[in-house]
Amino acid sequence: MLINLLAVLVLVVLVGSQTPPVWPNQFEITFDETTKEITTSKTKGVIYYDWTGQRELITREDGRGDRYCNTVEKFTSTPCNHFVVGGSLLD
Repeated sequence: MLINLLAVLVLVVLVGSQTPPVWPNQFEITFDETTKEITTSKTKGVIYYDWTGQRELITREDGRGDRYCNTVEKFTSTPCNHFVVGGSLLD
């Protein structure tokens, strides 16, 4: 019992002493995405993030599996972009 209590105390001290990760103000990252709705869709994309300019762009090679893109071009393979500036989605 004492050993378990000491292990928990050590864990709490270690976790509490760690600093959280800091994201860079600007970055881009590629991703592979698989969605399963009626059918399975796979695509690749890029997220461009700019905290300084308060904007974000998400691009997908094929928006068929995206919940927003697929509402415009239902079940159609077409590129799709989401552009957000200052918290507002732009078309």
